[in-house]
Amino acid sequence: MKKFFITAMCICLMTLAGCNKASADSQINEKAKVELSQRYPDAVNVKWTTKNGYYVAKFNKVATRSIGSEFDFSVWFNRAGQWCMTESEISYDALPEVVKAAFQASEYATWKVEDIDKLERSGMETFYVIEAETRSGNIEKEVDLYYSESGALIKTVVDIDSDYDYEDYLPADIQSELSKFVAQNYPGAVIMDTEFDDGEFEVEIVHEGRGKDVYFSKDYNWLRTEWDVRKNELPAAVLAQLNASYPSWKIDDAEYVETPSGDWFKIELEKGDSEVKIRITPAGVIL
Repeated sequence: MKKFFITAMCICLMTLAGCNKASADSQINEKAKVELSQRYPDAVNVKWTTKNGYYVAKFNKVATRSIGSEFDFSVWFNRAGQWCMTESEISYDALPEVVKAAFQASEYATWKVEDIDKLERSGMETFYVIEAETRSGNIEKEVDLYYSESGALIKTVVDIDSDYDYEDYLPADIQSELSKFVAQNYPGAVIMDTEFDDGEFEVEIVHEGRGKDVYFSKDYNWLRTEWDVRKNELPAAVLAQLNASYPSWKIDDAEYVETPSGDWFKIELEKGDSEVKIRITPAGVIL
Protein backbone atom coordinates (compact mmCIF):
# COMPACT_ATOMS: atom_id res chain seq x y z
CA MET A 1 0.00 0.00 0.00
CA LYS A 2 2.84 2.38 0.92
CA LYS A 3 4.63 1.61 -2.36
CA PHE A 4 1.42 2.32 -4.29
CA PHE A 5 0.99 5.66 -2.49
CA ILE A 6 4.56 6.79 -3.29
CA THR A 7 4.16 5.79 -6.95
CA ALA A 8 0.89 7.69 -7.19
CA MET A 9 2.46 10.78 -5.66
CA CYS A 10 5.32 10.68 -8.18
CA ILE A 11 2.86 10.45 -11.06
CA CYS A 12 0.89 13.41 -9.67
CA LEU A 13 4.03 15.53 -9.29
CA MET A 14 5.15 14.72 -12.84
CA THR A 15 1.71 15.60 -14.14
CA LEU A 16 1.69 18.91 -12.26
CA ALA A 17 5.16 19.79 -13.58
CA GLY A 18 3.98 19.11 -17.11
CA CYS A 19 0.89 21.24 -16.55
CA ASN A 20 2.96 24.09 -15.15
CA LYS A 21 5.24 24.05 -18.20
CA ALA A 22 2.27 23.96 -20.52
CA SER A 23 0.71 26.83 -18.57
CA ALA A 24 3.93 28.87 -18.84
CA ASP A 25 4.18 28.20 -22.58
CA SER A 26 0.57 29.20 -23.07
CA GLN A 27 1.33 32.64 -21.60
CA ILE A 28 3.73 33.43 -24.44
CA ASN A 29 2.22 35.37 -27.33
CA GLU A 30 1.71 33.00 -30.27
CA LYS A 31 2.84 35.70 -32.68
CA ALA A 32 6.16 35.85 -30.85
CA LYS A 33 6.60 32.09 -31.23
CA VAL A 34 5.89 32.29 -34.97
CA GLU A 35 8.24 35.25 -35.35
CA LEU A 36 10.99 33.36 -33.53
CA SER A 37 10.62 30.25 -35.69
CA GLN A 38 10.76 32.36 -38.85
CA ARG A 39 13.81 34.36 -37.77
CA TYR A 40 15.69 31.44 -36.25
CA PRO A 41 14.45 28.17 -37.79
CA ASP A 42 17.55 26.34 -36.52
CA ALA A 43 17.03 27.33 -32.87
CA VAL A 44 17.26 24.49 -30.34
CA ASN A 45 16.73 24.24 -26.58
CA VAL A 46 14.35 27.20 -26.65
CA LYS A 47 13.42 28.52 -23.20
CA TRP A 48 10.74 31.20 -22.88
CA THR A 49 10.50 33.67 -19.99
CA THR A 50 8.81 37.00 -19.36
CA LYS A 51 10.48 40.13 -18.03
CA ASN A 52 9.05 43.60 -17.45
CA GLY A 53 6.39 43.26 -20.10
CA TYR A 54 8.57 41.49 -22.68
CA TYR A 55 8.73 37.89 -23.88
CA VAL A 56 12.30 36.59 -23.93
CA ALA A 57 13.40 33.50 -25.83
CA LYS A 58 16.81 32.04 -24.98
CA PHE A 59 18.25 29.30 -27.17
CA ASN A 60 21.23 27.75 -28.93
CA LYS A 61 21.90 27.38 -32.62
CA VAL A 62 23.49 24.01 -33.31
CA ALA A 63 26.12 25.31 -35.71
CA THR A 64 27.25 28.17 -33.47
CA ARG A 65 26.96 26.82 -29.95
CA SER A 66 29.67 28.26 -27.71
CA ILE A 67 31.58 25.92 -25.47
CA GLY A 68 30.69 26.50 -21.84
CA SER A 69 27.80 28.83 -22.65
CA GLU A 70 24.28 27.93 -21.62
CA PHE A 71 22.59 30.11 -24.23
CA ASP A 72 23.96 31.74 -27.36
CA PHE A 73 20.93 33.90 -28.15
CA SER A 74 18.43 36.02 -26.22
CA VAL A 75 15.58 37.43 -28.29
CA TRP A 76 13.12 40.00 -26.94
CA PHE A 77 9.53 40.51 -28.12
CA ASN A 78 6.96 43.05 -26.94
CA ARG A 79 3.46 42.17 -25.75
CA ALA A 80 2.17 42.30 -29.32
CA GLY A 81 4.66 39.60 -30.28
CA GLN A 82 6.82 41.97 -32.31
CA TRP A 83 10.58 41.48 -32.40
CA CYS A 84 12.52 44.14 -30.48
CA MET A 85 16.09 42.98 -29.91
CA THR A 86 18.47 40.05 -30.30
CA GLU A 87 21.57 39.56 -28.18
CA SER A 88 23.95 36.94 -29.54
CA GLU A 89 27.39 35.72 -28.57
CA ILE A 90 29.87 35.85 -31.43
CA SER A 91 33.53 35.08 -32.00
CA TYR A 92 36.22 37.70 -32.48
CA ASP A 93 36.55 36.68 -36.13
CA ALA A 94 32.85 37.46 -36.66
CA LEU A 95 33.36 41.14 -35.76
CA PRO A 96 33.29 43.65 -38.63
CA GLU A 97 36.82 44.48 -39.78
CA VAL A 98 36.42 48.15 -38.78
CA VAL A 99 35.52 47.12 -35.22
CA LYS A 100 38.51 44.79 -34.97
CA ALA A 101 40.78 47.53 -36.31
CA ALA A 102 39.41 50.03 -33.78
CA PHE A 103 39.93 47.61 -30.90
CA GLN A 104 43.46 46.75 -32.01
CA ALA A 105 44.30 50.46 -32.16
CA SER A 106 42.87 51.14 -28.69
CA GLU A 107 44.58 51.18 -25.31
CA TYR A 108 42.94 47.80 -24.61
CA ALA A 109 44.56 46.00 -27.55
CA THR A 110 46.81 43.93 -25.27
CA TRP A 111 43.94 42.94 -22.96
CA LYS A 112 42.44 39.47 -23.20
CA VAL A 113 39.09 39.31 -25.03
CA GLU A 114 36.82 37.33 -22.74
CA ASP A 115 33.47 37.58 -24.52
CA ILE A 116 31.76 39.41 -27.40
CA ASP A 117 28.06 40.24 -27.71
CA LYS A 118 26.20 41.53 -30.75
CA LEU A 119 23.09 43.65 -30.17
CA GLU A 120 20.59 43.91 -33.04
CA ARG A 121 17.60 46.18 -32.42
CA SER A 122 14.42 47.06 -34.27
CA GLY A 123 14.73 50.47 -35.92
CA MET A 124 18.03 51.26 -34.21
CA GLU A 125 21.73 50.82 -34.84
CA THR A 126 23.40 47.45 -34.21
CA PHE A 127 26.38 47.55 -31.87
CA TYR A 128 28.99 45.21 -30.44
CA VAL A 129 30.24 44.80 -26.86
CA ILE A 130 33.75 43.47 -26.32
CA GLU A 131 34.44 42.29 -22.79
CA ALA A 132 38.17 42.60 -22.15
CA GLU A 133 40.19 41.86 -19.05
CA THR A 134 43.72 42.21 -17.74
CA ARG A 135 45.53 41.23 -14.58
CA SER A 136 48.32 42.96 -12.70
CA GLY A 137 49.47 40.92 -9.73
CA ASN A 138 46.35 40.06 -7.75
CA ILE A 139 44.31 42.87 -9.30
CA GLU A 140 41.98 41.99 -12.18
CA LYS A 141 40.30 44.63 -14.32
CA GLU A 142 37.40 44.09 -16.72
CA VAL A 143 35.77 46.55 -19.10
CA ASP A 144 32.95 46.41 -21.64
CA LEU A 145 33.75 48.30 -24.83
CA TYR A 146 30.72 49.38 -26.87
CA TYR A 147 31.40 49.76 -30.61
CA SER A 148 29.13 50.88 -33.43
CA GLU A 149 29.09 49.03 -36.75
CA SER A 150 31.30 51.79 -38.15
CA GLY A 151 33.97 51.04 -35.52
CA ALA A 152 33.34 54.06 -33.29
CA LEU A 153 33.88 53.45 -29.58
CA ILE A 154 30.60 54.59 -28.06
CA LYS A 155 31.53 54.13 -24.43
CA THR A 156 33.63 52.15 -21.98
CA VAL A 157 31.96 50.60 -18.93
CA VAL A 158 33.63 48.87 -15.99
CA ASP A 159 32.28 45.31 -16.06
CA ILE A 160 30.67 44.55 -12.70
CA ASP A 161 27.67 42.42 -13.70
CA SER A 162 28.29 39.18 -15.57
CA ASP A 163 24.53 38.56 -15.86
CA TYR A 164 23.68 41.88 -17.55
CA ASP A 165 21.06 41.24 -20.23
CA TYR A 166 21.09 44.62 -22.09
CA GLU A 167 17.46 45.35 -21.21
CA ASP A 168 18.42 49.03 -20.99
CA TYR A 169 19.15 48.97 -24.72
CA LEU A 170 15.74 47.81 -25.90
CA PRO A 171 14.45 50.12 -28.68
CA ALA A 172 12.76 53.21 -27.28
CA ASP A 173 10.61 55.87 -28.91
CA ILE A 174 12.63 59.07 -28.97
CA GLN A 175 10.78 62.37 -28.82
CA SER A 176 10.72 64.16 -32.18
CA GLU A 177 12.18 67.31 -30.57
CA LEU A 178 15.29 65.40 -29.53
CA SER A 179 15.85 63.60 -32.83
CA LYS A 180 15.27 66.86 -34.74
CA PHE A 181 17.92 68.65 -32.64
CA VAL A 182 20.42 65.84 -33.23
CA ALA A 183 19.77 65.86 -36.99
CA GLN A 184 20.19 69.64 -37.24
CA ASN A 185 23.24 70.02 -35.02
CA TYR A 186 25.05 66.74 -35.68
CA PRO A 187 24.43 65.96 -39.37
CA GLY A 188 24.78 62.28 -40.21
CA ALA A 189 24.72 61.22 -36.57
CA VAL A 190 23.32 57.81 -35.68
CA ILE A 191 21.27 57.53 -32.49
CA MET A 192 22.42 54.52 -30.47
CA ASP A 193 20.32 54.81 -27.32
CA THR A 194 18.23 57.17 -25.22
CA GLU A 195 17.25 57.18 -21.57
CA PHE A 196 15.72 59.47 -18.95
CA ASP A 197 17.57 59.66 -15.64
CA ASP A 198 17.88 62.23 -12.84
CA GLY A 199 15.55 64.63 -14.65
CA GLU A 200 17.52 64.60 -17.90
CA PHE A 201 17.26 62.89 -21.27
CA GLU A 202 20.53 61.35 -22.44
CA VAL A 203 20.85 60.53 -26.12
CA GLU A 204 23.88 58.48 -27.16
CA ILE A 205 24.97 59.16 -30.73
CA VAL A 206 27.82 58.33 -33.10
CA HIS A 207 28.91 61.45 -34.96
CA GLU A 208 31.95 61.79 -37.21
CA GLY A 209 33.23 58.43 -36.00
CA ARG A 210 33.02 59.37 -32.33
CA GLY A 211 30.61 58.45 -29.53
CA LYS A 212 28.90 61.48 -28.00
CA ASP A 213 26.34 61.98 -25.21
CA VAL A 214 23.72 64.69 -25.80
CA TYR A 215 21.76 65.86 -22.73
CA PHE A 216 18.36 67.56 -22.62
CA SER A 217 16.10 68.84 -19.86
CA LYS A 218 12.75 67.19 -19.22
CA ASP A 219 11.27 69.98 -21.37
CA TYR A 220 13.50 68.91 -24.29
CA ASN A 221 15.85 71.90 -24.04
CA TRP A 222 19.45 71.14 -24.97
CA LEU A 223 21.76 71.25 -21.94
CA ARG A 224 25.14 70.01 -23.15
CA THR A 225 27.00 67.51 -25.29
CA GLU A 226 30.04 65.58 -24.05
CA TRP A 227 32.60 63.27 -25.60
CA ASP A 228 35.99 61.79 -24.71
CA VAL A 229 39.16 63.26 -26.17
CA ARG A 230 42.74 62.01 -26.18
CA LYS A 231 45.66 63.95 -24.75
CA ASN A 232 47.08 64.54 -28.24
CA GLU A 233 43.79 66.20 -29.21
CA LEU A 234 44.07 68.90 -26.54
CA PRO A 235 44.98 72.37 -27.84
CA ALA A 236 48.51 73.65 -27.17
CA ALA A 237 47.09 76.45 -25.01
CA VAL A 238 45.37 73.91 -22.76
CA LEU A 239 48.49 71.77 -22.36
CA ALA A 240 50.62 74.82 -21.62
CA GLN A 241 48.24 76.02 -18.91
CA LEU A 242 48.06 72.58 -17.33
CA ASN A 243 51.85 72.29 -17.26
CA ALA A 244 52.13 75.74 -15.67
CA SER A 245 49.34 75.35 -13.12
CA TYR A 246 49.72 71.66 -12.30
CA PRO A 247 53.37 70.69 -12.85
CA SER A 248 54.13 66.98 -12.39
CA TRP A 249 50.40 66.12 -12.58
CA LYS A 250 49.28 63.62 -15.22
CA ILE A 251 46.13 63.72 -17.34
CA ASP A 252 43.95 60.77 -16.37
CA ASP A 253 40.83 61.61 -18.40
CA ALA A 254 39.62 64.38 -20.70
CA GLU A 255 36.25 65.28 -22.19
CA TYR A 256 35.03 68.07 -24.43
CA VAL A 257 31.81 69.75 -23.33
CA GLU A 258 29.55 71.88 -25.53
CA THR A 259 26.90 74.04 -23.86
CA PRO A 260 24.61 76.91 -24.95
CA SER A 261 26.80 79.34 -22.97
CA GLY A 262 30.21 78.13 -24.17
CA ASP A 263 32.52 75.15 -24.55
CA TRP A 264 35.27 73.77 -22.33
CA PHE A 265 37.34 70.72 -21.53
CA LYS A 266 36.61 68.68 -18.41
CA ILE A 267 39.92 67.20 -17.30
CA GLU A 268 40.90 64.86 -14.48
CA LEU A 269 44.47 65.13 -13.24
CA GLU A 270 46.28 62.78 -10.89
CA LYS A 271 49.50 62.76 -8.91
CA GLY A 272 50.12 59.73 -6.76
CA ASP A 273 46.93 59.11 -4.78
CA SER A 274 45.68 62.67 -5.31
CA GLU A 275 43.16 63.64 -7.97
CA VAL A 276 41.72 66.95 -9.15
CA LYS A 277 39.05 67.86 -11.70
CA ILE A 278 39.15 71.13 -13.59
CA ARG A 279 37.30 72.96 -16.37
CA ILE A 280 39.38 74.81 -18.93
CA THR A 281 38.45 76.60 -22.15
CA PRO A 282 40.07 75.78 -25.52
CA ALA A 283 42.02 79.04 -25.11
CA GLY A 284 43.59 77.73 -21.88
CA VAL A 285 41.55 79.71 -19.35
CA ILE A 286 40.78 77.73 -16.18
CA LEU A 287 37.16 78.24 -15.11
